[in-house]
Amino acid sequence: MYKKIFFAIVCACVLSLSFFSLSYADCIPIQKAVSSSAEDRSTNLIPCRAIDKDPYSRWSSNHSDNQWIYFDLGEVKEFNVITIVWESAFARVYEIDISDDADNWKTVYRENEGDGGEDLIRLNDQKARYVRMRGIKRGTQWGYSIYEFKVIAKDNLPPEAPIDVSALSGNNSIILSWESNKENDFYYYDVYRSWKDEEEFVKVNVEPLTSAGFLDTSVANGQEYYYYIIAVDYLKNKSHSSKRVYSVPALIPRKGTYLDASLPLEERVNDLLGRMTLKEKVEQLAGIVNYDDMTSCGNARLNIPPLKCADGPHGVRWGEGSSAFPVPIAIAASWNPSLSYEMGVYIARELKGHGRDVSLGPCLNICRDPRAGRSYEGYGEDPYLVG
Repeated sequence: MYKKIFFAIVCACVLSLSFFSLSYADCIPIQKAVSSSAEDRSTNLIPCRAIDKDPYSRWSSNHSDNQWIYFDLGEVKEFNVITIVWESAFARVYEIDISDDADNWKTVYRENEGDGGEDLIRLNDQKARYVRMRGIKRGTQWGYSIYEFKVIAKDNLPPEAPIDVSALSGNNSIILSWESNKENDFYYYDVYRSWKDEEEFVKVNVEPLTSAGFLDTSVANGQEYYYYIIAVDYLKNKSHSSKRVYSVPALIPRKGTYLDASLPLEERVNDLLGRMTLKEKVEQLAGIVNYDDMTSCGNARLNIPPLKCADGPHGVRWGEGSSAFPVPIAIAASWNPSLSYEMGVYIARELKGHGRDVSLGPCLNICRDPRAGRSYEGYGEDPYLVG
């Protein structure tokens, strides 16, 4: 009996070790080329996450000021551009050091007023095998956390030209989309426009475009416009121009389109979806990244108004002058659906009074753990009652 138990324990240990080794298997080849002041293999925040080409994984240091991470380029290389994409735990003060042996370091850059986000660091021509970010002062209470840490070698080839470029018209607007450039050293796109295909093209975007899309609102209905796109990398190498496309902006007619209220709903929806780019569809699934706004992304080209939302599972939490109702779990305890409905009517009235369209609550779930911090926003654990 004891032998069987012992054998089962050993098997369990072997399986667990296999599981954890698989969790880090994708990092083993890179792990040999990167090191940091904090290497806790019990988490997914290990150093190789900063160079694994995954924009959502990250390296994280200990929660103190003097922390570092460096990686090996494999051989001495020439470079003059470094990029760091910070998580919210960024460095207020940090230095970039280089070395040929990972023992003797030389500082080539210092940032004294870091503000997070993406840092594009342009250096005089440098030559080294090892590159290190040395955090000196944190910008938050946490340590340092990096999504991406890249060194751009000088021998990089120019980026490929954007492909699958399309242009869709709207009312005094044209939206352009193309396939995203997946090259590691890609930086931004520029859009060029001409009145006619034979005339000179001029750049129309003011800021560099870091996503594969652009809405041109500086056009007039009835005019014919031609476009091409160029990709530019960190070293300012430009791709060849993309294939040229053209479009004629025009007012979308009401009759026979999704704007025609007399048509069946399904027909209107299908017509609208057929006019939207993939990017425009995805934008409708999210809101503006601003907690104080809570507004969905509208679409001026297709006359889609934004939805103005407000938080509040038991009342409208927006501005002043809102009523505080019993929390949903308390309403559920009354087993009184009509009372819950009546409360919803009053919340809807106050929501409209605040100029909001949608209430982000209450939650519909089956909460079985009382330790959940927001369990009161739902109707408890009974599936019949919640239903």
